[in-house]
Amino acid sequence: MPGLCPPGHRRARWPGGQPLGSGCQPQTGTARMGRHAHYARFLRGIMGCGERRNHALLKPDLQVSGVWEIDLDCLSEKGIAGIILDIDNTLAPWGSYEIPDRIREWVEKAKSKGFGLCILTNNYSSRADWFSRELDVPAVKGWVKPWAWGYRMAMRELGTDADSSVMVGDQLFTDIRGANRLGIYSILVSPLSNRELFHTRIKRRFEKMILGDKDER
Repeated sequence: MPGLCPPGHRRARWPGGQPLGSGCQPQTGTARMGRHAHYARFLRGIMGCGERRNHALLKPDLQVSGVWEIDLDCLSEKGIAGIILDIDNTLAPWGSYEIPDRIREWVEKAKSKGFGLCILTNNYSSRADWFSRELDVPAVKGWVKPWAWGYRMAMRELGTDADSSVMVGDQLFTDIRGANRLGIYSILVSPLSNRELFHTRIKRRFEKMILGDKDER
């Protein structure tokens, strides 16, 4: 049949699984070794240079129910001056523009205590801009988490470094992982809503295993 590879062959693909061109390649040991080496290079590229590479990469430094539970005085005592915030299910329920009152109050309290705040989100521009205007804080947006450059851009906005910054978010594989890679203090909050993207719901299963959490998040 057209488009199928003959026995003993495979469709050429990138590490992510998407087809690479239309040709087929023999499934030789050399090809498999090359594929593994490609994966290794790909993963090393994601990790970057000078970043933490240990088993604690997905473990938050602190876990709370919501941002309103974060003790701002304790953050000050740790030398933290800048707070980096996720949007969906951290500041507002997923897909919603309704910011709970207690989160608004916490944000204003943080400002009054002299903290700098910056949104860091993979959301599309118009949504990120709305939250930036609504809370009167800058936003770094686009495909920025868990990549190191997103966090560094946020810290430039805040005028802080890794030692004086904290990341607050609801996802281990983006918010927490990205912060831990750079040595930024990380706080995991429980999601404000059960509504999420399909792939996020899949990742929640792994999060529960990592955290040893038996409760539904």
